[in-house]
Amino acid sequence: MLSEIVQRFAQESPISVMMRGAMELVFRPERLDDIFERHAKVQYQRELLFSTLVNLLSLVVCGIHPSMNAAYRKKADEMNVTRNAVYEKLNGVEPQVSRAVLKETAAELSTLMDTMGGKSAPLLPGYDIRILVWQWAGGDGTAIESITRGGLSPVAGKIPSGARSRKTSSRGHFSL
Repeated sequence: MLSEIVQRFAQESPISVMMRGAMELVFRPERLDDIFERHAKVQYQRELLFSTLVNLLSLVVCGIHPSMNAAYRKKADEMNVTRNAVYEKLNGVEPQVSRAVLKETAAELSTLMDTMGGKSAPLLPGYDIRILVWQWAGGDGTAIESITRGGLSPVAGKIPSGARSRKTSSRGHFSL
């Protein structure tokens, strides 16, 4: 029965099926926990695994839940940890862990894109262009104008577009 359902999705929406498979492969819990174990210096895993935290955060990032608290409430019974434990773990994620997750998963996704022939021509030859969407509460585009006037500071986790030369190190980037 399940194979018929998957087959229908594959016929009707092959990109969705491929994307889900790629995301499940790259962000599998064992891999995320391994990255955490190799790079965390202060934090540890006991009852609350790093992969569980990533799963909760992904529910918020993808808009399934409006906040970490809402995501926690929905999953609390299966997690068996307190809300405080979730927030402490989230607030204590070390920069090198975040950096390693980004670096290692991006490398694997890039390899998958190369294998599937999914990379497009560069927008600006010689530069690795990164397009990051910046949204403000109103979503009307006034955020960047307000910040450039110096009246406001950016929301945590939201940054403007940036570009960096392929010829410089990853520290040689600049924001636009």
